[in-house]
Amino acid sequence: MYTYFNSNDMIYLLSKEKEIIEYIEQQFKTTSTLKNKLCAVLKCYTLLNIDTQLLKDKIKHYKITQSIIEDYEINYINYKTNMMVINKHKNDRNGPKIIEIQDKDLMVQLHQRINKYLISNSKNELYKDSSAFTKLFSRIFNNYTPYDLRKCISSKSIHEGDTEKIKMLEKNQGQSLETILLYYNTYT
Repeated sequence: MYTYFNSNDMIYLLSKEKEIIEYIEQQFKTTSTLKNKLCAVLKCYTLLNIDTQLLKDKIKHYKITQSIIEDYEINYINYKTNMMVINKHKNDRNGPKIIEIQDKDLMVQLHQRINKYLISNSKNELYKDSSAFTKLFSRIFNNYTPYDLRKCISSKSIHEGDTEKIKMLEKNQGQSLETILLYYNTYT
């Protein structure tokens, strides 16, 4: 920086802290980019030994905002409301999927796993891929797979003809009724 710019010019430019922040906020919209650009500017202040509380506060604000946004990208269970919130789902990208867990025994089991993965290997780690979990599931449940369980639940709901259950099934699986009938309704 010293090679290309006169330090007095830089000090004058950096004295316009509020304008620099406003300019960056107008040019960039994503929280992570804003935070990174402001951190780069802070580096200039640090190199020239200029104190800047406003810039530090803005960076802190964007760090907090970014962590809140990241929290909205995880899947979780709210134990107080008995709701499972799925923000990332392979079949549904239309916002969060919220599923009410009505089974009290299941909630007790889930509550015992607070701050742990719900489904994990013997080392309490996530499975590396779905086939490892499917093998475990199959071993425990007489060679039935999670796919078989899905087909069974779908078939039962369709056989009972309860439209509310079928709508819930569509929502929870992120599949249309047509897809469920075509691929998962095999036990009726």
